[in-house]
Amino acid sequence: MPQNTTKPDGQGRCRGALARGSLVCVLALLLLGCSTARERHEPGNIVGSLRYRNGDAEAYFDAVFRSGNLYRDFRPVLLADAIFKDLTYRDLFVRTLQERFLLPELEAQRMAQAQQREFDKGFDFLLFAYGGNNTQLRLTTSDAAWRILLRDDEGTLLSPESVALVKPDSPTYRFVELHFEGIDRWTEVYLVRFSKLAKRIIGRAPGEHPFELIVTGIPGTVTLRWADSAPFYRPVGADQPAAAPKDGG
Repeated sequence: MPQNTTKPDGQGRCRGALARGSLVCVLALLLLGCSTARERHEPGNIVGSLRYRNGDAEAYFDAVFRSGNLYRDFRPVLLADAIFKDLTYRDLFVRTLQERFLLPELEAQRMAQAQQREFDKGFDFLLFAYGGNNTQLRLTTSDAAWRILLRDDEGTLLSPESVALVKPDSPTYRFVELHFEGIDRWTEVYLVRFSKLAKRIIGRAPGEHPFELIVTGIPGTVTLRWADSAPFYRPVGADQPAAAPKDGG
């Protein structure tokens, strides 16, 4: 006579609960083991998500900060963020150096004027990049796997004047760390500089398209956009020497 293999309802429910509990534990352990990777390509640091240390600067950085991500099979191939160094950023940077380094007013004025002259002739981006799987991008080398370009408001592609790696112990890197959390050792920071456009000086009207900072390679492209074209143009009279600063004591 065949035996009845049906388990009592209570025992079946108990074993089912144990099985589900074991599955939850296994998934929890797997997620725990992958937590570092998940934090790296999900919201949690400057690459892909803003995390401000100082809420007073949040509104300003929202205006100049852009973020873009490139994934393949749900894995990051390139995460790229950028801060456009407009005059507000430069003024904040100088005032921070003056406060932290206890600089005299005359020296701070000279630094501010140097920032103004630099901005009149060119424009800079701070580019924060992560290549996935902790891959070094080496964007300053001639054989880099990615190319940095700017598409202007008429659609013309421009190459940067220079690309330089920003060292973690530099004032620029330390300044950004004052305002953002989560910049880790896998995030490469670059200073990307372009020459300012002179179309307004020769009487040509600006185009209708946004300016786009492009990081592109064989795997794909990340595009970061700024709608206001004014900061990218060289002002009339930019070649005129600035007045000497007055001695503030």
